[in-house]
Parts: sequence; C-alpha cells; structure tokens
Amino acid sequence: MKKRLFKSGLMMIATVIISFHSYSQTLCLDFTLFTAERDECKVNLVWKFSQCATGKFYVQYSLDGSSYSTIGIVNSNGNTGGTEEQYSYSDNYACPGNNNDNVYYRILFISNSSGTNYFSEVRLVDMENCSCSLNNTDRCDGLPTLSILGDNAICANSAETYTLSNSAYPVTWSITSGSSLVTIVSSSQTQITISNSTNSSGAGATIILNANIFGCLNITKKIMLGLPPTPTNIYGLNPPMSVSQNEILELDADNSEMPSYVWATTGGTISGVNYNSHVTVQADACAPPLTNGYITVTVAYENSCGASDPYGEATTTDCSSGGSLRMSISPNPAKGGFIYIQINSQDKVGVKKDWTITPIKMQLFDLLTNQLMRQWNFVSNQNLFALNIEGIKKGQYILQVSKGDEKQVKQLLIK
Repeated sequence: MKKRLFKSGLMMIATVIISFHSYSQTLCLDFTLFTAERDECKVNLVWKFSQCATGKFYVQYSLDGSSYSTIGIVNSNGNTGGTEEQYSYSDNYACPGNNNDNVYYRILFISNSSGTNYFSEVRLVDMENCSCSLNNTDRCDGLPTLSILGDNAICANSAETYTLSNSAYPVTWSITSGSSLVTIVSSSQTQITISNSTNSSGAGATIILNANIFGCLNITKKIMLGLPPTPTNIYGLNPPMSVSQNEILELDADNSEMPSYVWATTGGTISGVNYNSHVTVQADACAPPLTNGYITVTVAYENSCGASDPYGEATTTDCSSGGSLRMSISPNPAKGGFIYIQINSQDKVGVKKDWTITPIKMQLFDLLTNQLMRQWNFVSNQNLFALNIEGIKKGQYILQVSKGDEKQVKQLLIK
C-alpha cells in the first residue's frame, strides 16, 4: 500500500512540475500592465512586461481603433529570466480624429530571436479640446529627408524587398494603388516584400507603395510591374518636317518618369546622356544607309525587367543643292490595300523634266530595322502611282522614291 501511495505521490509531483514549466513559459513574454493617461494634450503610457528574450517595443497609435501607426520605439531591458520590467513612453502630440475625440494606443513587442509579435490590450483616451492640426504637424517636425529604397520594378514571378532609407524610423506599410495586382509576402516595421506573379507584358501596370512614419508623414514610391510600356511619341521630330544637314535637334520622350531610356538614331549622332528622357541629336548630311539624306530616331523604355518595344520617328535631311524630287503619300496613315504616290520633279529653273526616259524605283523600309519590305519599279510618263501594301504588318515605315540621281523619302504609318 505504501508503495502505491509513493508512486501516486511521484506522479502528482511530476504533474505539478510540468504544469508550472508550461505556465512560466507563457508568462515569460507577456504584458502584465498597460495604462494610458492623459496629461493636458499629451498621453503618458506605462506598461509592465515579463520577458525572457531581447526585443523592441513599438508604441502604436490609431484614430479609429483599427489602423495603427508606430510613433515610437523603446528598447527592452533584455532577457531578465522572466522577471517583470516597467517601461514608459510619452506621446506629446496626441491628436483626436475628425469624427470623435478618441485616440487609441497599443504596444507591440517583437522578439529579436524568434520575430514573434506580442500585442498589449488597447487603451482609449479622450482628447477633447486638443488641437489636432498642431499636434499632427509637430509629431513629424525635425524628421530628416526619407525615401523608400528598392527596385523601381517587380518582374513577373519574382519578389522585391523595400526598406526605408533610415532604419531608425518604424514604418507602417500599405499599397495605396494596385493592391489587387500583387501579393505582400511579408511586412515588418523595417521592410516589406512584395511579389508579382501575373504582370509581365509591357502593359504599364504600376502600384503605389506607401510608408507611413509616426502617423503623420507619408512617403510613396511608384513601382512598375513587369516590362515598361512602349513609347507613343517623340517630341521635337515631327514629320513631314525636314531638317537641315548638321541641324541640332532637342528631343523628348513622351514619358519623363521611366527608370531608363534607350535612344538610337540613323542619320544622326546622339550627344549627352543616352539614358535620360531628353536627348540632343545632330543630323548628318545625306546619311547612310539611305543615301538621299534622312534621319530616324527611336526610343525604348527600360527597367530591371528589360526594355519595351522601341518607338521611332523619321524625316528627311535636306542636303540637296540642285534639283529636288517632291512627293506626297495618301492616305497616311494607311490601313492596308493601296496607297497613292504623287511625284513632281523640277530643275533649278522650275521646268518639268522628261518623265519618259528615266525609270522610277520605290522602296518601303521598316523604320526601326531598316529592312526592305517591298519594292516597286516603274517606267512611265505619269506622276501618280498606286502601291499595293496589303499584307504588310502594322508599324512605321520609310518610303523612298528614286529617279535618276534624285531621291526623296517620306514616313508612312500603317495601322
């Protein structure tokens, strides 16, 4: 009988020890007290925390009780073996919301070792008769210039991490535009990781990432998803204008907010930085590969995911000193079928030349690649010609007309 009682006693002791160990681990990281008391137009916060791990306390503030911003950081006293420690923080810029006089506070403890979050209870403080506009301004007075660090693009099926330029300031992150296009992989007081699993084409999809500091300062970053869109215009080179040989052209892309720009030219020379939205181009005289004298300029947008399709403009370089060949294209832009070319040749004194003795050659080149797409040859005394462009894909082209030693080009857009 004694033997059984002894065993029973051992079992009882063992049970008590196990229960006590589990209980102490739970209380090892726990808020045992949290108060928030108003002192005129500031709020004094006091909390007690039993801890067995190092970490930081993030003091958080809200006007509606649901959306919180970190307004201060308090370092813990370290691993105290589970003993209770007291901490305090004063919010000198407590500010009620527009709909009521309530301000909400809570404390977040994040363990350095595990990264686990521990929240206190929420405390509500009535801040009636305090100046909201003044307090909101003062809370962020004296902050340095801050920015969001990270890539300007998130490529398809990849993720990017973003941080604040100064890690001393805690951040409340949010995506204020385009949140449905991405997934937040992780978020903390110091960084956020965002994944793009769908957008890869150059559709120009973007998101706006917002970093809120102390509840009163918002910093934003525009982030592109996948490849950039294709440019739609180059300002400063507008056909059917012609340029003089060696003329200086000041050109601008139609979007000045792209991460990078790739410019190229045929029949000219680019000066200055090639990766800005603005470039200076000097036209050549009778530049190759077409010997009549013409210039093309293309621009593509580029980010870390790659480059967009290029967009280009072309026009003639006036390098002739004698007779000239004139022509017009109709319709332009064209939509397939036939286009009609009217030409007129004059010498120095304006007398029409004999159309019966010289063949006429017409060539269509791809503006971006300079590839010969189609060629027509005529021997005629007429000055109106029909060219079949059926089957040629949409794009920008150069039509070159040659008659003897005279040549002329025009840009053609096929839609």
